[in-house]
Amino acid sequence: MPPDLSSTIKIQPLGGNNFRIDGDLSRIPEIAAHAFEQTCPTAFKWFREREADFFKTHDVVTALAQLHESAWSLANLFYDQTLKESASRRKRLNLAHPAFGIAQLAQRLGHVAGQRHYSMIAQLGDVLGEEPAYRAGAFYLLSNRWGGKKTEEFISQAGVNASRWNTLPTNTTASWPEPHRPGDPIYPEALLAVDWLKSRGGTILDCAQILDGRPFVSVLLGEAEKAAAEKNTAKQGALFEAAVGLLLSVTPGFEVRGAFADASCQTDILALYRNDEFCEASLPEGYLLAECKHWDRPVDVQVIREFATRLRIGRHSMGLIVTKDGITGETNLSAKADAELVRHDLLVRDGIHMLSLSLAEIRDDVYGLRGLESVLKRDLEFLRFGKPT
Repeated sequence: MPPDLSSTIKIQPLGGNNFRIDGDLSRIPEIAAHAFEQTCPTAFKWFREREADFFKTHDVVTALAQLHESAWSLANLFYDQTLKESASRRKRLNLAHPAFGIAQLAQRLGHVAGQRHYSMIAQLGDVLGEEPAYRAGAFYLLSNRWGGKKTEEFISQAGVNASRWNTLPTNTTASWPEPHRPGDPIYPEALLAVDWLKSRGGTILDCAQILDGRPFVSVLLGEAEKAAAEKNTAKQGALFEAAVGLLLSVTPGFEVRGAFADASCQTDILALYRNDEFCEASLPEGYLLAECKHWDRPVDVQVIREFATRLRIGRHSMGLIVTKDGITGETNLSAKADAELVRHDLLVRDGIHMLSLSLAEIRDDVYGLRGLESVLKRDLEFLRFGKPT
């Protein structure tokens, strides 16, 4: 078992606003990974003590910023422990505060996708925890990128979606971890997923209540499995798409735009990719079309061909197919070879990258600094160069 935060992070005040951090700081990711796996808030006490002290969690995270993984792990652990404490108390707590801390760290690191994602989460936490007119740091980070009008529209729509839970009056004297607006504990991520997948909003919001402190992506994937067992294909598809969208949103370079449809086809998830120093995959810039297939059988080669045709006709630079059980041929080598040939042919002839991920590959990338970047890079290298030898 790894050590705890108190024995690992030693804070030495130096006078005024200055302090020094000592300790085996490289072990913070290990400590965080262990805490993420627990169902109870084992490290919440450390964060509560920090927030009551002069040098708060954000100060420690900022001082650790040169150690990217350690700082990111600690900032995400603050969010995770507040989430689990909310579940253990069965009451709403202030998730906006730790989410904004992650957004600030992402801004400092130059992690554009992380800054945008956690600014949205922090703002949605404010929608759940503050009076409607409240505007703080998350609002200004978002409005600097979106403009004030779009940010206000985002907040307004989130307020409508949260209205079923925002029934109690605000209490402006409350301090962290208490929110200014008490009520049922709700995942801010649910409001974000609904903003992207409006036609699936009711299905996603039905999963929005914090019950056991798991990350919302894990909740969505678990509920998708239950829906599959009940043969509720519409529900399982909607929840799987929401989970993929949330994971893409924290992946360097990606900005999730939502679901789109026209008279001829539907796009499960549309994302815009721009080169980002945190993404080493060398992906082509432009729009990515993601197809999410939460099927109880592997996706067959015909689906791959149809997706390839759509990418080719639309002259899209990149596609992503995310499956529950992989592509046909995991046990049928001939069919597997046919499917991979379609992907390779699309790259060689048209310069279009069709990437492929399975549920097993995305399940564990909830709190990582680079989201889905490592599994996307692995598939990209396989697509371009074949298997490592």
